[in-house]
Amino acid sequence: MYETAINKICNSMFPVFYTIHRNGITTVGICGTAFFINDIGHFMTALQVTNDIPAGSKLMYAGNLPHSSLDRPIEIKEVYQNKLKFIYIGKVPESDLRGVNFSVDSSSIGASVCMGGYPVTDLPINTDDTVNLSTVRQYWQPTTVIDGIEAAINHGTRGGFVTLHSPLNGMNGGPVFNQEGLVCGMDITSFIREVPEPNGGKTFVRNGVVISTLNLRDLVPDHIPLS
Repeated sequence: MYETAINKICNSMFPVFYTIHRNGITTVGICGTAFFINDIGHFMTALQVTNDIPAGSKLMYAGNLPHSSLDRPIEIKEVYQNKLKFIYIGKVPESDLRGVNFSVDSSSIGASVCMGGYPVTDLPINTDDTVNLSTVRQYWQPTTVIDGIEAAINHGTRGGFVTLHSPLNGMNGGPVFNQEGLVCGMDITSFIREVPEPNGGKTFVRNGVVISTLNLRDLVPDHIPLS
């Protein structure tokens, strides 16, 4: 169902790493997912991906894993961020990058969509001080739009939608796309809601929250081109 779409998206996203050196020890982790918005290295992710890391950390890019990887990760250059708009745009100096194509339509309730990203995994350090990336894998979660939402984030409001499934830890900032491989939103968070049962009990369900493409396109500054 999503094989063709995944083939379009898989070369456009990557895991966002952070690295920090403390007391002679190097710690590396995946803090989220990002995707390229043009073919010259600009990418987008959720602002929380870049903010929710240990103080003093550096954001790093290691390539379009597992399809391609750099010999050594490079530091990400920040281009734009806005707390009210809840997005972060950065740039990496690498050629042959594929920017996603954005959908021009909103995702209606009942529509089938797919989430892509990099779940958090252990990243051991090799003996030569490089990071072992062999366990990093892309993950795909087909799901369904179950509601619209005005996501109040950091005192800003962003229109979007709620998905039946929630992104795994590490998938925040990743693309949400339709069966044609067009990006219709970006994962930003998940939430737990209570569902009453007929016997008076409660069931707790976790859903995903997505900023829609119609808002994402408007949030990108004019000087940054979109593919």
